[in-house]
Amino acid sequence: MRCYWEKVMCYMKIKELVKDFSKELARLSSRLFWVFKLDKSKVFLMNFDGTIIGHDAKAIVDYCHDKGIDMDFVWGTKDKEYAKTMKYDGVRFVPVDSLRGWYEMLTAKTLLYNINPPSYLSFRKDQILINTWHGFIFKAVGKYIGKIDRRQFNTTTCFISDAAFFTSKAIRDAFEYEGEVLECGTPRTDILFSDKRDSCAVMVKKKLGVSSEKKLALYAPTFRDDFEYSESYLDVMRLRQSLSARFGGEWEVLLKVHPMIAKKYSSEENGGIDVSWYEDTQELLCASDVMVTDYSSISWEFALLKRPVFIYAYDAEEYEASRTLFVPMEQWPFPIAVSNAELEKRVAEFDEGAYVRRVEAFQKEKGCFDCGRACQTVIRYIFSKGAKPLRDAE
Repeated sequence: MRCYWEKVMCYMKIKELVKDFSKELARLSSRLFWVFKLDKSKVFLMNFDGTIIGHDAKAIVDYCHDKGIDMDFVWGTKDKEYAKTMKYDGVRFVPVDSLRGWYEMLTAKTLLYNINPPSYLSFRKDQILINTWHGFIFKAVGKYIGKIDRRQFNTTTCFISDAAFFTSKAIRDAFEYEGEVLECGTPRTDILFSDKRDSCAVMVKKKLGVSSEKKLALYAPTFRDDFEYSESYLDVMRLRQSLSARFGGEWEVLLKVHPMIAKKYSSEENGGIDVSWYEDTQELLCASDVMVTDYSSISWEFALLKRPVFIYAYDAEEYEASRTLFVPMEQWPFPIAVSNAELEKRVAEFDEGAYVRRVEAFQKEKGCFDCGRACQTVIRYIFSKGAKPLRDAE
């Protein structure tokens, strides 16, 4: 038996060495693309695996379109088939793991992403690599949940921060990042401060086929480590009734689950409307009157609207045992329930004035930077670093 495990360990070490060698070979090979001139107008965008047109990348594209700033936007996706079928005005799509993808990444003056860029590529010192990350840190990240690749994080030219707490606890501590930080809020939340917010809400209801008279509650849970989920956990009908009793009007409950569990749930079976297919979550936030979530960072973003957020944490003990929380749940400014009965009670006793005061105090304590001008700040930043719109590019 001992001999067997020694062989297994030996195999694992060899496998790791081969992986490291392959990465190093790719880094060296990718430098061949340095013979091509950097395109100052090109912005390479990455949003998770690239199969969803949303988040900060879409916000930057939309801002430039609205302001008449003509950039060459290239969207990277890990799915080659998606690269062939995806369409968005003014954007080209390429598979990341391809020679074309490498060329586009390594000749773009600017790269903007919400996860780390490929660690197997060698980027140039005069490229601008901007990491927007993908949410406020209620949950532990970085070195607190596993080994981190400092080289990956420190490849980044600039991190975007939505709060002083995020800068200190995540960027500087958990990621051990030592570079520049733009404390301007995240581009994706700009729309929540925009005069387009109301028209966006109208558009969403039309897309979903929901009457303009109805109110919307968005249920947006995160994934669990076992990637399992069941519709029986939230009683949608009971939630609709309690919301109607407290806030008046007729309600629909929208469900947007994390992509990792989307295929395991059908909210329509439980009286809700499944919107997991809806790409731009920020548009759903604009349209929603109430949010129900659990440990997701989306509560931070929705709270910017000062609208009610209810935490439905049916598995709080198990979750906290498996995932450290940077901010203990008792410090969150939102009403917390661990059962459907308790959620009904929290809705019934909701005090809007007290809630808004708690939210504002929490945002002040954490040093909130979101103010609706993040896109403007990011674009000004890349121009200060040498990026240029198409008409001015050399």
